[in-house]
Amino acid sequence: MRSACRQARTVLTVSEASARDLQTWLGVARERIAVIPNGVEVPDPPPTPRGAGRYVLYVGSLKPHKNVSTLVASFARVPASAGLELWLAGQWNNEERHRRQLERQVASAGLGRRVRFVGGFPDSSQAALFAGATLLVAPAWEEGFGLPPLEALALGTPVIASRRGAQPEVLGRAAEFVDGGDPEELTRSIVAVASWPPAERQARVALGRDRARSFSWHAAARQTADVYRAAIKG
Repeated sequence: MRSACRQARTVLTVSEASARDLQTWLGVARERIAVIPNGVEVPDPPPTPRGAGRYVLYVGSLKPHKNVSTLVASFARVPASAGLELWLAGQWNNEERHRRQLERQVASAGLGRRVRFVGGFPDSSQAALFAGATLLVAPAWEEGFGLPPLEALALGTPVIASRRGAQPEVLGRAAEFVDGGDPEELTRSIVAVASWPPAERQARVALGRDRARSFSWHAAARQTADVYRAAIKG
């Protein structure tokens, strides 16, 4: 990657956090980096949640940098009386070892009936999965952009995210932020968001959807084309 970055006229990346990493770890000068954020579709009106019960959703890899073990530890502290389940979803190809570790953690914490390993899901089910969640948690230690939490906001689902990587940059004031290394803080945040009264939840959902609208695939495509044209002209 270092060689490719050295030869490239311009290096494209999706966040200022990633741009800083390119500068720090690969020595790419900031003026050679173009930051073009990912986009997201915001349906209007948002999908109607299906009656699947109350669940906290995580979507993504199970690799250690995603910090799912802290999420499980935090969820173990959520009282069963809260009536919440934890659903872990994502494409986990070649991650069987990480899944087994989490399954052992879930069993050890006595959470077998409250945690679901959903795994992969078709694109046609994504909107229902996100919109049906009480909230989504994105606890990663490092994140170059973080598309699932932005997709959750677009679909009207509140988000709790760690203050790491690009997540504060991408989610702005529309998410609740926690220290990814503090399970107790994450537990408190899960309980608080799940307990929001309807008026507060509605206001926060509107804020999240407004935030998501500022990330457009059309804008990303236009900006990328502009970078290509500038590179061709030299």
